[in-house]
Amino acid sequence: MVHSWPLVVIYGNESTNFNFGQLHYPLPMHYLKVILVGASSLALIWILMVWVLAPAEVTNPYLPNFLQRASGDPPQDPVPEKKITKVSEPKKLDLTDASETHAHDANATQSEHPTKDEKNEAPETADGASQKITNPKPEPTPKPPKPREPPPNLENSATLALIVAQATDDRELKTLKLRRKKLLCQGDKPFTGWSKRMQGNSGKVVQLGQYRDGIKDGPHASWYSGKRFRELSHYREGKRNGLSVTWYGSRKKRDAIHYENDIKHGPATTWFSSGKKSAVGHYRHGEKDGIWITFKSNGQENRKQAYENGNPLDE
Repeated sequence: MVHSWPLVVIYGNESTNFNFGQLHYPLPMHYLKVILVGASSLALIWILMVWVLAPAEVTNPYLPNFLQRASGDPPQDPVPEKKITKVSEPKKLDLTDASETHAHDANATQSEHPTKDEKNEAPETADGASQKITNPKPEPTPKPPKPREPPPNLENSATLALIVAQATDDRELKTLKLRRKKLLCQGDKPFTGWSKRMQGNSGKVVQLGQYRDGIKDGPHASWYSGKRFRELSHYREGKRNGLSVTWYGSRKKRDAIHYENDIKHGPATTWFSSGKKSAVGHYRHGEKDGIWITFKSNGQENRKQAYENGNPLDE
């Protein structure tokens, strides 16, 4: 069975009737006015709230110009989403290494031609550890000078005869002043080797010495009439270094003194012509130093004296 729903509205002072099926509801006119006014008020309140609370960019397109509000900052373009790729977690960097890296990068941008030191500077890896750049051609280390051979013993007759036979006669040499020094030269070049001076045509040597680049360097000896030693000294670069011995004509020693750079330095001994000791002591940079003992001609001890830098000390 179908029911009808008639709606009857009577204007004026009469009531409005709503018929829903078989039900009949009388509705006074002033109630309808209240409902309409309330609905209109709610709509206005809603519109006002939307106008106040909604952003200007949303409401301005739908409002007249005099109702439009000033918008804030202009809308920014949406930032495009970056594609995120999964990367491995970086290792921790030392702050000191990082600062040195930034400083090195700044210096590299300022100079287009790196210096030699900058070229050799070690780069840094990702973890901040520096790596050394090994020089592909390391500089050769200087070779130590060869040790000097011990000087030949000129007191040995066989050694002396061999050296004399190979030595250059001093009449073939001359002394020239080169580089403000007097040098023994052969021709125009400084002489290197053994030089000898012979006693006339007797075949006996009276002087013999070793030279290097025109200066005395090695043993030097002299003889009495080519038979007995007069002096035997050792030189290094033109200066006496080492033991120097002199003899009397009787083949007995006169003195034996050590030298350093042509200055008496080391033990020293002197003898009487009889062969007995005259004095024993020590030199320090050319001055008597330490205990010196003197002897009488008969060999008995005469006196002991202490020295310091050449000055005698009170006993």
